[in-house]
Amino acid sequence: MGLVLLAGWFYWFQWRPISIRRECYKLSMEKAKNEWKRENPNRFEETLYYPDDYDSYYDKCLNRKGLK
Repeated sequence: MGLVLLAGWFYWFQWRPISIRRECYKLSMEKAKNEWKRENPNRFEETLYYPDDYDSYYDKCLNRKGLK
């Protein structure tokens, strides 16, 4: 019984938040890069994005997933 509780605790408080943050990072970065690409079609590079857009998308994603 203790092992099941420990595994559940680990999943809920360790594994799940890490997975959500990883997913939100990928989605937010993609959205921020697309925003840069849309506003600067002639200066598009894979590594450019607006940090404020990324932060906004990331916070919204974490909030939607229940981590904030």
